[in-house]
Amino acid sequence: MENHHLPDRETVHPTPLLRKIGRKFPQLRETAYLLSELRTLLVHRPWSARKENARNYESYDPWGYSTPWGAEHLRIIRNILDRATPNHFKHAIDVGCGEGWITEAIASRCDSLLGVDIVSVALERARIRCLQWPQVYFADWDLQRDSPLGRFDLIILTGVVECFRSPKEFRIARAKTVQMLAPGGQLLVTTTHQSDVFDRAWWSRWLPRGSRRIEEYLARDQSLKIVDTVLSQTHRFTLYKRRPERTDEAPAPN
Repeated sequence: MENHHLPDRETVHPTPLLRKIGRKFPQLRETAYLLSELRTLLVHRPWSARKENARNYESYDPWGYSTPWGAEHLRIIRNILDRATPNHFKHAIDVGCGEGWITEAIASRCDSLLGVDIVSVALERARIRCLQWPQVYFADWDLQRDSPLGRFDLIILTGVVECFRSPKEFRIARAKTVQMLAPGGQLLVTTTHQSDVFDRAWWSRWLPRGSRRIEEYLARDQSLKIVDTVLSQTHRFTLYKRRPERTDEAPAPN
């Protein structure tokens, strides 16, 4: 389920004249992007995610973790967790673990680490990669469709949330993630930078697109607090911490 090697391309490719008009009338450009997103939603088929993601793994290391970019990406994740309090975890889960590059990178700081994905070939490669870590295990699990797996002190979501398209998918992903995050637990999310239009568009509060809007959307759940944010050339890394549970908490906004 990973999708975090290169920034997403803008889905609209305007001509020079349209770009000029868009700069003069930014709301028109925002509306053009909205129409493009609505068109994408009309053809979006959530049940085809397994087949679509499996195609990514027809080649080895499709996201480029063996490249200098990948080494830097993993270094940032390690540094964020080094600064976290606590930075060693009893129960952790890597959602959308792919071939297990991040799973392997964080294994030494976890007493128990579960890597989950919806692509069987990716899970098999991840198992082989992490054979040296007896506390690491893997399972086929879908954040959208399957029941919660328990509670975890650390949840990793790298390149996962941005794969969802509809408001319903975002709500399910956020609600289930929070449900699985123990009080005081930490959630590390990475999202790909997109055009600034997605971060300022009037409609993106309800249909989150772009790294900043997705970060804001997750933080609207009152149980989550942002404790660290790092920007790379291609990604935003956000560490959230779950506040202690209260019986009088209001439900999270839509």
